[in-house]
Amino acid sequence: MKDDLIRTRIHQAVDRHAEHLETDPFLAQRIIEKERTDKTKMKKKMPAMLVLAILLTLFAAAALAVTLLTHREVVEQVAVPLAVDNDAAVGVNDTYGPEQLEELVRSLNTNGITLEENSRIMQALKNGRGYYEEETIMEICRRAFGGDYYTWTLEQQDWFEGLMVEIGFHETHLTRLPGENNMPYKEAEAFAFKKIRSDYGQDLPLEDRSVWALSRQFVLEDPDDPESASWYFSLEPKDLDHGSYYIFFSDSDPEGTAFVTANIHDWTQPYSGDELYSAFHEVYTWIHGSWPQEAWQRLHEMLKDAWIDTGRYDAQPLKAYLITEYPAPGDKDIARETAVEKAREAMTDTRAALDGAVLTEYEGQRCWMVSFRIYADEKAGDDGAGLYVIGVDSTDGHILNERKQNLDDSDAFAYVPEMAYEKAWEGILRRSEIIDLAADAIMKVHPDMDLKNSEKYEVQANGIKKWSVTFRSKDINVGNATATVAMDGTVSSITADTAILNGDNLWARYRQSFGYFGQWDQSVWVRLEKDMAGLEPEELTGKMLKATRYPEENTVSIGHDQAKELGMKATGKRVAEVNTCVLVNALPHPVWIMRILTDEADEPVLGIDAETGEVVFTERFKVDYTPVYVLFSLPEVWRKAELDTLGAAYMAKVAVTHSFGDMWLDEPELDVDDTDNWETIQDGLLVRFIGRWRGMKSYEVELDENGFVLRCEETETPSAAEKPADAPFEDVDEEAFPLPTPQSDGKPWIWGNSFAPGKYWEDLARAMEANGVTDRNIGEKTTEWTNLYGPMDQGGWPPDKFVIGHVLTVMTTFEITADHVTYPLFPDPEKAPRETIESIAKKAFHEAADGEMGTEWVDALKTISVLWNDAMDPAAGTWRGKSTWLVDFRAWEYEYRCWNSKGYVLLDEDGNVLSVLFEPEGNG
Repeated sequence: MKDDLIRTRIHQAVDRHAEHLETDPFLAQRIIEKERTDKTKMKKKMPAMLVLAILLTLFAAAALAVTLLTHREVVEQVAVPLAVDNDAAVGVNDTYGPEQLEELVRSLNTNGITLEENSRIMQALKNGRGYYEEETIMEICRRAFGGDYYTWTLEQQDWFEGLMVEIGFHETHLTRLPGENNMPYKEAEAFAFKKIRSDYGQDLPLEDRSVWALSRQFVLEDPDDPESASWYFSLEPKDLDHGSYYIFFSDSDPEGTAFVTANIHDWTQPYSGDELYSAFHEVYTWIHGSWPQEAWQRLHEMLKDAWIDTGRYDAQPLKAYLITEYPAPGDKDIARETAVEKAREAMTDTRAALDGAVLTEYEGQRCWMVSFRIYADEKAGDDGAGLYVIGVDSTDGHILNERKQNLDDSDAFAYVPEMAYEKAWEGILRRSEIIDLAADAIMKVHPDMDLKNSEKYEVQANGIKKWSVTFRSKDINVGNATATVAMDGTVSSITADTAILNGDNLWARYRQSFGYFGQWDQSVWVRLEKDMAGLEPEELTGKMLKATRYPEENTVSIGHDQAKELGMKATGKRVAEVNTCVLVNALPHPVWIMRILTDEADEPVLGIDAETGEVVFTERFKVDYTPVYVLFSLPEVWRKAELDTLGAAYMAKVAVTHSFGDMWLDEPELDVDDTDNWETIQDGLLVRFIGRWRGMKSYEVELDENGFVLRCEETETPSAAEKPADAPFEDVDEEAFPLPTPQSDGKPWIWGNSFAPGKYWEDLARAMEANGVTDRNIGEKTTEWTNLYGPMDQGGWPPDKFVIGHVLTVMTTFEITADHVTYPLFPDPEKAPRETIESIAKKAFHEAADGEMGTEWVDALKTISVLWNDAMDPAAGTWRGKSTWLVDFRAWEYEYRCWNSKGYVLLDEDGNVLSVLFEPEGNG
């Protein structure tokens, strides 16, 4: 591209300086060609002006070669300064404005760098909108360095990370170059490849970049702590026939910390359409338009051997691919470029950008399926946005069909011919039909709800096997309605909020009418206060709204935007975002209450004086833990209400959790109202949480009469007792109560336990010796086997290795003190072999499931585990004496991205079926 630009500028230079000699914009090229073909004539003396023109041309070419900016220089000299200039006095604006984006793209073009017309960046520019700074810079770098971020060299990653810190997107420079005391890159890569080969095969050609794309990263989480340095490598295949490999290790201790895993598909084993489709996305990306023609043909062929769950709404594309051929273009087919040109002529919206073109064949009809995409501002209600599909006859180029993908049609349908598209949808309810069924069923019960009136309701509908349809009311006097619709059109689970507006449902009605409250204008809060005036709430959220006054924004000196800037400044962070900002009445001045999103687990909630700009209070907010009313009412209001309603013990618990709990967890780990581990003693506004077991901490909290914390302290509990072995392990300090230690002779803690007979431990010792397992390397061996056979609970382990791994690493003290201990046995070679047991179990499960689910569903099930178990009654000290096989059958569930249990078959050691548990709708 840069060469093309240089040639164009040379032509322009010649044209300018020799325009009076000849009106030919490509004069320099003609001169050069003339010199090549007719050297005799060129030996004649040239006119002086022509000599000057050529010299000027050469000078221009030399100057251009020096002054053209590279991708990297454009980023440093244009993109980053624009991003920095775009930021406010405090905080970070993460989006280029339209003018800035236009300037940046113009600079790219000037330097010979172009972006694809269907990129989101160019589409945003066409629509007169800005675009995200980080993604724009990343796209320029992708074109310069190739591939995704993690495939770049460490130097390129380090450079890019520095830019992100400079423009405020990252606060810490994590991705770096290794220092003098770190492993050199080549050594780290060699170590990674060696470990992968040791686990998955010495013959793996990991250096072959035609097979794998190599990703790598060196991370230093704490510049002052060399121990925080670590390496990451992954090899992603470029075809379906090779696996993915991943390794992580600490720079300071590679051998001791190396963790290797892999994802290897075995297409000789039964597989589902979803599993196959996902693998294609991993190799060829989620952008279907970028797939090569041969990829489509292979997908079509491999789908013939896959199980497709036709009972799922999202299975229609796979059904369409199965009946559509994707041949290689032949002599009688028009060229891809010609098809694209014909399709573009049919597009009326000039913003449309080519997304892809694939040759298809269905029932003898060959056509090019060409797609165009328009990215537009959905909030602005641009009906033109979307994906357009045009079918072009591959023999003569005439347009066969045009369609715009709708909500039923994912991008997957873009490369399916029209007849196959219609065939795939036969007998399947469309989204609009499902919504109508839900609306009719609800209105039959609640005839006053005009659910099909778009001015009163908006609809949200989604589902895979069953659809959840919600009609969101736009009127606070009327509530929402929902229904569930099955694939066959059966409607169930009808609910409707028909309650009269009151102080407790007002908040929910406002949320349904105006959306997320963090985006409300202050006028909405003013209106909410007026609507609450005649209502009497009973719940805490309603009471907080009732007790709070919301003044107009124009009554204070500091407005919404300035308050946000002050709040950002108060955090001391550039990488942050104001999530909610509400003006409430207070003394002596109104206060802006705002929640600010930062990189912390519990985010700051600040109160900013709307007249002075001073921070008047700071609270903490933890998602799914802190009550929402903290964000729109004063602390003196909600604290007093909590104290009066929920009590001092509740408020003391919250204080302890915020002060001493790990707030990064989804639920804080410190749960002091857990009576198994803490005793609560309350004396008025003084609350003590006394640890029951030695080594646990105790806590003491003192509150004032308004609910504010005066004191929150952590104390020792020296008189506590030892925790019994059968006590629950939840919420226990691991340092205070570690896992059982090995026995004095070095054997694992469980060795020789009386839940199993002595011969069992003798057999286990022989199995360990045969598999090279010792007391010290059991962890390393189980990791190795997990990489080879998959997770222990998924049935791929050889029986002897499973017994070793399960007994020595999985069983807990809680299990062996239970009333009924179950443990795996070594299969008896004189009894029925595992393969026979599995075959018998599958037949039994077929018989239980065929009548309800059909043979296709059963054939697609996966045998997760085949375990031979024995059990003991600890109280009686006797063994049951009956060994059993437990065969677990599971089905792939797309919504959960995992194999969920659908039932079990229990057999005795001779292969006789004892019982069958069949639960197709649940995780058995």
